[in-house]
Amino acid sequence: MFPVVVVAMAPERFEAFFAPDDVARLRGLGEVRLVPPPTRPIDGEPLGRDDHVRMDSYQQALTQATVIVTGWETPLIDADQVASCRDLRGVVHTGGSIRGHVAAESILAGLPVSSQTAGNAIAVTEFTLAQILLGAKQVGQATRAYRARRGPIDPLTEFPLVGAEGSTVG
Repeated sequence: MFPVVVVAMAPERFEAFFAPDDVARLRGLGEVRLVPPPTRPIDGEPLGRDDHVRMDSYQQALTQATVIVTGWETPLIDADQVASCRDLRGVVHTGGSIRGHVAAESILAGLPVSSQTAGNAIAVTEFTLAQILLGAKQVGQATRAYRARRGPIDPLTEFPLVGAEGSTVG
């Protein structure tokens, strides 16, 4: 049987995450089916009839998968869904944490799952450091002061404790 790669992502995410060469490599592995997940109801709002139809169609598509590729908006793939996917060999998550995307019991039962945690680590670390330094430099406060005044600000007078030297984070 020809492997089926179900990409459970919105089309715009798929295009942003996968370059044409990546798509070609995926197609070399099997039939690629882009199956956007249904949008989640807002704040516990009950599912409407159309939502149920989309969810049923989405879940049916998952049962055909040999590999499922997930993204940030992919709803949790629970143990029942995994059990209904008789040919499923693994899940590849395009984000970092798989929490909220693949049920822990499926992983504990031996379902291979990969994520991009290591690939994202440097970018996340750089962003975190940048936010710490911007906070220590009081950039947000200075920006708000400038916007309110639309005139010069004196950072030494208005923000005397600006800077990271001697600061403790955490």
